Amino acid sequence: MLRTAVRGAIYDGATRKILVALTHPQVLPDAAEAARTHTLRFATLEDLLPLLEDKSALIAPLDIERVRRGTARCLLQLDGTRLVGYSWVWNTRPAQIDDGIYLHLPKHTRYIFKGYTSSAYRGYAFQALRHLKSLELLRSEGVEHLFGFVDQYNFKSLHGVRKSGFVPVGSVVIRRRAGRVRMTVDVDQQFWSDDPAY
Repeated sequence: MLRTAVRGAIYDGATRKILVALTHPQVLPDAAEAARTHTLRFATLEDLLPLLEDKSALIAPLDIERVRRGTARCLLQLDGTRLVGYSWVWNTRPAQIDDGIYLHLPKHTRYIFKGYTSSAYRGYAFQALRHLKSLELLRSEGVEHLFGFVDQYNFKSLHGVRKSGFVPVGSVVIRRRAGRVRMTVDVDQQFWSDDPAY
């Protein structure tokens, strides 16, 4: 807790995102057993449109537009026809870290974001199961790692990503002051791309 307080003082007035990566998902046996009859697959627009009407599912019009444009995909977890949860995967290599701020990821890495589990299904660590399935489905595209970020003060998410097997690989600090924005990136070389953006 002291370390968090010290970091908070250092980054006062700034936003700090902890960058995390996943290569070997950790799925609890209880989660795999509880989900043995569930379906995990990438959603179609037809799957997502009804969820837009269900406010508890937290699907936004922007999410639908991202699927339409091919910017992102949504991995659904279904129990019959009931939504268990979802995880979103960015299809393009630039990962949106904050408004106007992107990291150009290497070819072997995809950005995963916006995870959700319906309240009736919480407590089973299903998010880790969705990370595993996402990685399995993306391996045919040459993807070996999932990449994400967590706000330094979002302790619940920090705990969740650690439980899934994500490890810290860097940080981004964003300072907005006097009409200027300054960003500092510190990331493992493995997750930095020198390839030109396309």
